[in-house]
Amino acid sequence: MTDTAAWRRQVCAHGAALVASRDLAPGELVGGFQGKVSRALGQHTLQMLPGLHVELGHSVGLLAHGCAPNCVLDMHALELLAIRPIRSGERLTIDYAQTEDRLFRQFPCDCGARECRRWISGRREPVNAAGLAYLARLKADRKAWSTR
Repeated sequence: MTDTAAWRRQVCAHGAALVASRDLAPGELVGGFQGKVSRALGQHTLQMLPGLHVELGHSVGLLAHGCAPNCVLDMHALELLAIRPIRSGERLTIDYAQTEDRLFRQFPCDCGARECRRWISGRREPVNAAGLAYLARLKADRKAWSTR
């Protein structure tokens, strides 16, 4: 991310995160980024094109996932844009599946969005065995709670 970005690093309950440093309007530039282009998929890379990633170091890991994100990545311009109004201090979120065909590691989600998918995978990869088991447990738990 660039030094002129409208974000700041903040420590929160889930660890470090990027939050808006001021109120942002939809379509507004939150920040630009740059990095080393590589064919390697990593935990702190973003997919530019199939098989081509940009290594951003640790800062990209501070963009939180959200199933109803407040930002979107423009991987051609290498920019982060607001897609809805964002209040100063609000955690910046992106949907990891919007840019990644395959994630470095799939993970459970509890982002709180009404449309939360509960398990996050890349847009072109199936949910793995751990994800299928996790989703089955959630379904069984919901069923058990609804019969009480």
